[in-house]
Amino acid sequence: MLFRSPRQVRTRGKRGKSTLLEITLTEGHNREIRRMLAAVGHKVMNLRRVAFAGLKIGRLPLGASRRLEAAEVRHLEAATRPSRRKTTRRPRSRQKPK
Repeated sequence: MLFRSPRQVRTRGKRGKSTLLEITLTEGHNREIRRMLAAVGHKVMNLRRVAFAGLKIGRLPLGASRRLEAAEVRHLEAATRPSRRKTTRRPRSRQKPK
């Protein structure tokens, strides 16, 4: 299995034989952190998302929701706006008339 490299891994503390890690991914896929750590012989005991798409979750309780702030909405709109870069296309091949 191919893993994308984490952007950052920090040790946040220890609890007995366990180590608390903070792992930052730029792009994550289903169970990627669990599989990445299992590949090096570590078991994930607890996993918590702290941010998504630039939005910080903060102290939001499990299952709760909140309204986005105007700046957060602008950030998401900008992130989903199509790129204005010009794409170079190959010229269509012309078929000779018969």
